[in-house]
Amino acid sequence: MALPKKKPGISGQILNSAVKALQKWNSSALTLDECINDIRGEKAAVSILFLYFRHKSSIDELIQKSAAKGNVKSPLFEIAACTLAQALFQTGISLQSAVNVAVDHTKKVNPRLGNFMNALLRNALRTAENMTFSPDFPDKLRKRWNKSFGKEKCAEIIESCSINPPLCFRMRGINAPPDGSEPISLNRIFRFYYHEQPSAVLESELFKNGKCYIQDPATGMSISLCGELPENAAILDSCAAPGGKTVMLFDKYPDAVITAADKSEKRLTQMQENFQRLNVKAKTVCADALTPEFEKESFDLVFIDAPCTNTGVMRRRPDAAWRFSGNRLEDTAKLQRKILNALAPLVRKSGILLYSTCSIEPEEDGLQVERFLAEHPDFELEESQLLLPDFMHDGAFAARLRKH
Repeated sequence: MALPKKKPGISGQILNSAVKALQKWNSSALTLDECINDIRGEKAAVSILFLYFRHKSSIDELIQKSAAKGNVKSPLFEIAACTLAQALFQTGISLQSAVNVAVDHTKKVNPRLGNFMNALLRNALRTAENMTFSPDFPDKLRKRWNKSFGKEKCAEIIESCSINPPLCFRMRGINAPPDGSEPISLNRIFRFYYHEQPSAVLESELFKNGKCYIQDPATGMSISLCGELPENAAILDSCAAPGGKTVMLFDKYPDAVITAADKSEKRLTQMQENFQRLNVKAKTVCADALTPEFEKESFDLVFIDAPCTNTGVMRRRPDAAWRFSGNRLEDTAKLQRKILNALAPLVRKSGILLYSTCSIEPEEDGLQVERFLAEHPDFELEESQLLLPDFMHDGAFAARLRKH
């Protein structure tokens, strides 16, 4: 009679979740956010993955140098990578325990490879005793930013990308923030704060009642560029998920007729639930921004929060630095152009096309707008703003374009 398989403990589940997500990331073009959807032990596993991507070069090199033949393939590579990230940079588990969990996990993949993983990790940890670790960053992106922003500003941006952001939130309505909150004076229209004790915010009645919304201050920049709109204005948020900026549009224009569109049914359902909790009046529609099925000139404001390379939000998406490439930038810029061209006809005369990204690359920002205006003489640029990442906020770009 076969014995039942032993179920992995909490540590084993966390490692398994992290390994699966990293395998998916390595074998696809997906973002880390997409790879960690629905994984077990999400919070702890995500912490391991963040640590890995912030020390990716060092960990990758350590793995290859610690293997006898120097070529560690999937899934052994991901097991070693996640284990070293946890063992070297987390304090919640001992080195011995981390190695034991990794060896047990490896044996489930292939019973003959447990000794290999044990030797690899012990070699790596011995080598690491004589190493000094600092956050890693890809040279190609560092060189690009040195050229764009200067060495001093580039160094500041990279340093800000290497730390976990503080808990920032926006107050909705006239309520005072939770005690101990500190204001962030980045935006004159929306009230943003940060708090050193997240639980003080997340467990408050203000948060539970939707009066307090977790949000980075940089998200307010694009909506702040909008001026006055006609009474009962028709607004389209064309790439709305996860819906945070739709909430801002509603808070700024409570009498507007707002349509929040996204091509993902799953994300639409999540938005609907969020809007209901926050008492936000917005119609949700499943629609692809590339092929919008709306009447021409039917909106006073069309908001495009475009897909981008995410170079402004690397504190929250540390994998984006390692995904960045010239080809990826070019492909993303082409997609943005297609979306702009598809949605521009929906703007009424005298209406606004509001374009934003969470990128700080000219090809996705200022140069993208210049190209659009050259091809669409019926639009003019009224205002634009580039916000570089800092320790208190992400980076972002936004431009308000008026249709004649």
